[in-house]
Amino acid sequence: MHTAAKIKGRKRREDMTTPRKDPEARQAIPGEWFVGSAKTPLHEYISLYKDHNAINSSHDAICGYIMKLTMRSGRKRVYLKAPQADIVVFYGISSPWAFLGMQRLRNMAEEEDVRLILRPIRIIEANGGIPLRTRPIARQAYHEMELARWSSFLNIPLNIHPRYYPCRTIEPAARMVIAAAQAKLDAAELSWVIQRALWAQDRDIADDATLESLAVEALACDGVALRRSADMPAVIDAWHKNLADAESLGVFGTPTYVVENELFWGQDRLDFIQRKIRSLKASSRSSS
Repeated sequence: MHTAAKIKGRKRREDMTTPRKDPEARQAIPGEWFVGSAKTPLHEYISLYKDHNAINSSHDAICGYIMKLTMRSGRKRVYLKAPQADIVVFYGISSPWAFLGMQRLRNMAEEEDVRLILRPIRIIEANGGIPLRTRPIARQAYHEMELARWSSFLNIPLNIHPRYYPCRTIEPAARMVIAAAQAKLDAAELSWVIQRALWAQDRDIADDATLESLAVEALACDGVALRRSADMPAVIDAWHKNLADAESLGVFGTPTYVVENELFWGQDRLDFIQRKIRSLKASSRSSS
């Protein structure tokens, strides 16, 4: 065993098994820690350590204890890896702006090696969100002009007046994306195919048969089964939680991207998101 994690005597073992006495040991561990010159991932080291010492204490408690013990030893046997940032996306699946930003967002997440978490919602009126068709005519006209500009600039085909927009409902499509994510399928690909169907192909994403076909196109899966799974309680609960979390975070319009609790509203903020992620990485490297 490494000196940093070697614990002798009953008193220290008792300390390890009673983390409630040490609040610091229960705190969440930032990033991913490694032990020893071989840089064994700490979560793997913990498993070996617990088995060796027959300890039933919590993972976080042992992490905290080993980190403190190591730092006190002055041996520099723990190494900190840059934490992986997440991009959480609160978006309406019928939002043209979410559609225009989706592929760039996916490419950026892959380039920066960050996780993309899709959380479909609707406009949060409690926070000041205003549905498009209730806005003044002047704002609606400008909205159309901006869509045309961005569609041309990004070279993404988009119908300014799609046949099935505004949608009769967006909830079935949104919940199917949630269901795909819960089933460990490519939810981002499914979302993109649904969004494209609405904005570039004049297809009705409020129609069950259409959604089933889109699931097959996107994921080569059983579209009927996936569409039906969107009615499962766990999926419905996730949909409502998305709405509640978006409201509590202060989200009002879509898409809103969240990185480390910082909000970025609109697909034209993607560059700022990338800067934020790179800043987090640089900061983590400098502190390790």
